[in-house]
Amino acid sequence: MESTQLLNVLINVFYYIILITGVLVIGLLIYIGLFDNSLGFAIDSSMVSIMDKEYADSLSIKDYVGLMISILGMFLFIKTIYHLRTATLKMIHGEMFNHVVAKSLKLTGLSMIGYKVVSIIKDLYSESIYDGTFTVGLDFNGFESFIFILILGLFFILLSKVIKNGISMKSENDLTI
Repeated sequence: MESTQLLNVLINVFYYIILITGVLVIGLLIYIGLFDNSLGFAIDSSMVSIMDKEYADSLSIKDYVGLMISILGMFLFIKTIYHLRTATLKMIHGEMFNHVVAKSLKLTGLSMIGYKVVSIIKDLYSESIYDGTFTVGLDFNGFESFIFILILGLFFILLSKVIKNGISMKSENDLTI
């Protein structure tokens, strides 16, 4: 029971930290892009940075495209954690075979895969636009690798199917009694 409470605390703390940080960063970037004439932003291969107006005047459409890709990645990451949190909270409260759990696990897997695809697109976009290079390869850097995230996302989708089958078996069992 201690491990489930620890899982619950960790997911809630991580979710709220990511949610607050994501909303603040996205809001700040949108504010700077739309309303503030004294600051600007630039997209680099690893991050979004804020700079003074002189450099901001030289921003082009490629910088705004990079910003949109970064915002989409942040949104998908927050969405992944949200759906994982929803499924986990239901499971901790003893509702393992529930349609909400199955749907949340499926959406967790899809969001996780979508986040990693957007992350790869952002990296390739940044490399090709800013560095003038374009490389494609397989990444085997542990938990950050595309293959691992793909496997994990597909596992969540499979787990949602297992739960759906469990729901149908449970309902058939309830009908026979």
